[in-house]
Amino acid sequence: MSVASAKEEFVAAGVIEVRRAADRTRTVVDGVESRHSFSFGQHYDPANTSFGPLVALNDETLQPGRGFAAHRHADIEIVTWVVSGSLVHEDSTGQRHVTGRGAVQWLSAGSGVLHSERSVPDSRATPTGRATPTGRGTPTGRPTPTSRRTGTGPVTNTPGATRFIQMWVLPDEPGGAPRFAQRPIDVAALASGFVVIASGQSRRRDQAAVPIGCAGAALLATQLVREQSVWLPEAKLVHLFVVGGAVELDTGERLLEGDSARLRSRARALLRCRAPAELLVWELDEPTR
Repeated sequence: MSVASAKEEFVAAGVIEVRRAADRTRTVVDGVESRHSFSFGQHYDPANTSFGPLVALNDETLQPGRGFAAHRHADIEIVTWVVSGSLVHEDSTGQRHVTGRGAVQWLSAGSGVLHSERSVPDSRATPTGRATPTGRGTPTGRPTPTSRRTGTGPVTNTPGATRFIQMWVLPDEPGGAPRFAQRPIDVAALASGFVVIASGQSRRRDQAAVPIGCAGAALLATQLVREQSVWLPEAKLVHLFVVGGAVELDTGERLLEGDSARLRSRARALLRCRAPAELLVWELDEPTR
């Protein structure tokens, strides 16, 4: 079977869905640019509210000193991956931490928590490596946006800006006390294959840097060099997001920064790196509620 016919077969069967960076909705307000892979806030799209338990994947860029004022979440698991710069997190449980490259942050909002996020004004600030878990939350309080579709190309920022990917997953059980954790990641290990960043799966819980309260979800990350190949994990649902660089699916579909692919009921999928790339991959089951 040719690459072209394989691609047609997979797409026709609904096994793989590619979503382009340029098709994401965008929210821009006061030094904050958010690009949404899913229906979010005023950008309601009933056909794109979730993929399994994954309900949000926001590509955020905060200019120095800018960010999100205190807002409430409840009944959501939030995982934050900093791409560049440093991010200050403060919440109503008393947590205050700076997250930078080489650390992952988890907030389980539980019955409700207020938190704020902003870019560290001084780019020389260094992130903390650990935090004592205490905190949990769903979205309600993001700033009033100016909205439009994105153009093509990577997110635009200035020196000292902070870029991070924030992902929201539905918990298995609502309520409970908020919980928070921040853990260091061995960035060098990303070049050796997939590293488990966050997981609620029993088989991956001991490998994960942080837990999440969703038994059907695990987040993995990797960095690839040009011409390197890697198999995507085998799962009922797989969500691939290209943080940077370029990769190609074995269907011949090329994915660039900000593009994503949603794979359903497929045993294996091979990726080939076409330019040095960083990837975030979710293994997912259907939500339990």
